Amino acid sequence: MAVDTAAEGFKLLAAGQHDAMLISQLTGMQTLQKLGIHNVRPLSARAGFSQKFSFAVPKGEADLLALLNEGLALTKSRGIYDALYEHWFGLYEVRPVRLRDVWPYLAALGFLLFVVATVLKRRHRLERRRLETVIRESGERLRQLAETQAILDALPAKIALIKPDGVIVAVNRLWRRAAEDHGQLDSDCGVGQNYLKVCDRVHGTAVAALREAVVDIQRVLNGELPEFFLEYQCQVRGVARWFRLILVPLRESQLAGAVAMHINMTALKQAEAVRDESQQLLNKALQVGNIGSWVYTFPNEGDKEGRVIWSAETYRIFGLALNEFDGQLETFLALVHPDDRERLMSERAKALANGNRFDYEYRIRQKIGRERWVRGAADVERDADGKPIRLTGVVQDITERKHLEEQLRHTHKMEAVGQLAGGIAHDFNNILSAILGNAELAHRLPYTSPEAKRYLNSIVSASRRAADLVRQILLFSRSQPQQRFPLQLEPVIKEALTLVRASVPASIEFQVELRETRTVLVDPSEIHQVTLNLCTNAWH
Repeated sequence: MAVDTAAEGFKLLAAGQHDAMLISQLTGMQTLQKLGIHNVRPLSARAGFSQKFSFAVPKGEADLLALLNEGLALTKSRGIYDALYEHWFGLYEVRPVRLRDVWPYLAALGFLLFVVATVLKRRHRLERRRLETVIRESGERLRQLAETQAILDALPAKIALIKPDGVIVAVNRLWRRAAEDHGQLDSDCGVGQNYLKVCDRVHGTAVAALREAVVDIQRVLNGELPEFFLEYQCQVRGVARWFRLILVPLRESQLAGAVAMHINMTALKQAEAVRDESQQLLNKALQVGNIGSWVYTFPNEGDKEGRVIWSAETYRIFGLALNEFDGQLETFLALVHPDDRERLMSERAKALANGNRFDYEYRIRQKIGRERWVRGAADVERDADGKPIRLTGVVQDITERKHLEEQLRHTHKMEAVGQLAGGIAHDFNNILSAILGNAELAHRLPYTSPEAKRYLNSIVSASRRAADLVRQILLFSRSQPQQRFPLQLEPVIKEALTLVRASVPASIEFQVELRETRTVLVDPSEIHQVTLNLCTNAWH
């Protein structure tokens, strides 16, 4: 029975409708495996006929056909054709399993076992090394812990290592000593106990702030907060002591948690109290003396304009409220009297150029418009290259001193007038005698006579001398504010010498040599007083 496909024939054969099927064994075995049929087996007998195969070429390719036929004839004559046919289309035989057939599998299995053994051996070696490393690291860690403990014991602070749950795992020598002094902890000095409870027993209510800041402390223990600071006071053997707590998380450490350091700040607090008291006394002394301090920093890369810093007393002297001054040099110069600004900056420039101390008196105008006299003094601080860095100085309100100096100067004038009173009265009496004598003589003569005119001229001349004398006295003794004028010294000194001549006895000889000088800026009354003092000293 002819079938269209091998699959159709195998299905009929498997159903028992036929006895055998003729097909190439290789094709048949492949089809059976594909269909999954198990009740059909191949026979070992040959069918006794062979299939014929031919080559096909396109029509008209006679040369190609001839070449193929020649090649087939050559392979057939040499037996190659039959061998190829037998190999591909001959009987398919299932050979028995031989050693050479399973050898590749055994080799692969052996190689796999070798690889597994090598891996296990290497793993064993690595585990051994890791164990050795752990043992070595444990010893190193113990050594580091010993060194850490020695370092902690050497630090001048009470230190405790705390786990994230607040339990103390280690303390140093000063912590143990403090615990022994209080006698309220066991022999472990709080190790294994909660940190806050141990602090509460050691320091009592002084660490109430710790309980209030427990959230921040826990954040430090968890590594969420970089640090925590607290200053507290407690009683140690009945004496008040100040401590500073620094709580920082442990970083780059096998131990999680934080380290707590209680540093004794008592000496520092006492020094701060002394310093504060000294500062208060200094501020009080400066306030009593009307002395303020200031610092001017020259322009640099960080501050292109420079900066002036005032003390509280300096603000008071300049009549400004605290922080009302912006620290600019231009703002300060605006407070200086316009007539003194140029000279003030000139003196400052000289001090910077010569390296001398700056010391100058000038006037300022307060915010309310009141004018005050101040004295400024400063030292120049320079860097290694000699470049000025800053001016540090003081400013003192000398307004009252200036008033007293003015009063003293006026008093000196009055004393000088008193000293000259005798000579002036004698000279003035001579003038009056000449006036009266000439007036009586003129009264006896006819008005039109030459003698009467001469007597009257003498009266006028003497009166003018008296008026000049009175004018010079008033000029010398005036108490009006100091005013400087551009003057020639020669006429001013001549007027002063006239006043001196009237007060000095006639037995004193005057020798005067006055040379022409340049015009100078002076106060005439001061020149009068200087000349009078010099001549009075020479007379005595």
